[in-house]
Amino acid sequence: MLNWLKSVLGGNEGTETVDRTPRAEKTTVTVTNVMEVSGVGTVVTAKVETGVLRRGDRLVFENDETTTVESIERHHEEVEKAEAGDRVGIELGVEPTSVPEDATAEVR
Repeated sequence: MLNWLKSVLGGNEGTETVDRTPRAEKTTVTVTNVMEVSGVGTVVTAKVETGVLRRGDRLVFENDETTTVESIERHHEEVEKAEAGDRVGIELGVEPTSVPEDATAEVR
């Protein structure tokens, strides 16, 4: 814990830690926007609702369209995974017309 925070709180009393350990639950994402980025391909903005999304995961959309997560970006940095609650950009290996906006997808 930061020293200044310890002095304000009086040691470790009253502090809690957040457990961000991945759980063995289904991973679902909700797409908020679909776009085609020149030189990149299809990119969606999405929120990871449950579980952990990893690069290389296979996503299956409500319309049975299946694709692979090519890359994940959070706050303009490429990351290997995104956890529940994260809002991310996801590069997908499909045409933009294959992904409906406001769609839900799950990892299978």
